[in-house]
This record gives sequence, C-alpha cells and structure tokens, in this order.
Amino acid sequence: MRTPPAGREVRAEKLEFFALRLPEVRPGDPLARLLAASAAESCGGFRPGDLLVVTSKVISKAEGLLVNLEEVDPSGRAQRLAKKTGLDARFLEVVLRNANEVLFLVPLKLLADEGVIDVRKLSSTPEEARRLLERFPCEIFVRRNGVVYSSAGVDSSNHPPGVVSLVPANPDAAARKLREEI
Repeated sequence: MRTPPAGREVRAEKLEFFALRLPEVRPGDPLARLLAASAAESCGGFRPGDLLVVTSKVISKAEGLLVNLEEVDPSGRAQRLAKKTGLDARFLEVVLRNANEVLFLVPLKLLADEGVIDVRKLSSTPEEARRLLERFPCEIFVRRNGVVYSSAGVDSSNHPPGVVSLVPANPDAAARKLREEI
C-alpha cells in the first residue's frame, strides 16, 4: 500500500504479501542488504509505504545474540527451577539472566497428561506432540523490560543443538536501525 499525500484518506485497493527468502542468517551478516536483495528479486524492491515484517530471531542471529548452552554455568536458582520443571538448568539460567521477574510456570506435560491440553493440537502427529512435551514439559513466563515473554524470548528452535537466541534488548530500536539501513 502506498502512502497517500497529506490530508487524503487511505483506501487500499489491493494488498499484496511477498515472502522474502533469505539464506541462513549468521552473526555479522548484513541483514538490511540481504532483505533488500531478496525484495528486489521477489517483488522489484522496496517502495515508499511498504511494510516489512521481520522476526526478532533473524535480527538476533544477524546481531550475534546467540548463546551456547555448553558455556552456561547454571545458578542455584536455575538448578532448583530445573528440578521443578524438568527443563535444562542452563536454558533456565539464560532465561533468568534475561528476565526482570518470573511471573508463573505452566506445567504443559502435566496438563496434557490430565487431558486439559489436547495433544492433537500441539503438532501434526501425536508422537511429535509427545516429543515436544518431553523436551518442554513446562513453560516459564517472565517480565522483561515491561513486556511479558514466554521463556524471556529465549528460543532454541531452528538452531543447532545447545544453541539459543535472545530477543534484542530493545526490539523497537533494532527495527528502527534496520529500517534506516534499508
């Protein structure tokens, strides 16, 4: 959708979505250039009024906000939480380091075992759902800089085993920086 001249009403005649394909983003990669090149290839490039949606994970990867859990020494608090939740103490340590306050824990596996959560809705197969519940039997919700996050935004999906990504400290600033670079 294009930006209208000042004082004119916005009426979208057409809304188009384009998926931008990126290579595997690694720390230090020029994300703005990768996005611009992908946009040029898929839709002729960015134009005024375009809206770009980028996951925080791809920004985290480009900015090198990755943690190798092998290098994390869990605190006593993380170890106690690990015993209660069944989660990896090193993962919990990273969560605690990136949270201002722990709000609550949700025992997902227990709720599934008791039939409160329908495992068929967690994944395409019951076997995969059970594997997920074994890996993540509990979810921890925290407050970080005024925002409520699941696991403080610490994410292990689509990373090599033992590696997690962190949400940028200031997601809005990261988005503004990316916009300016583009």
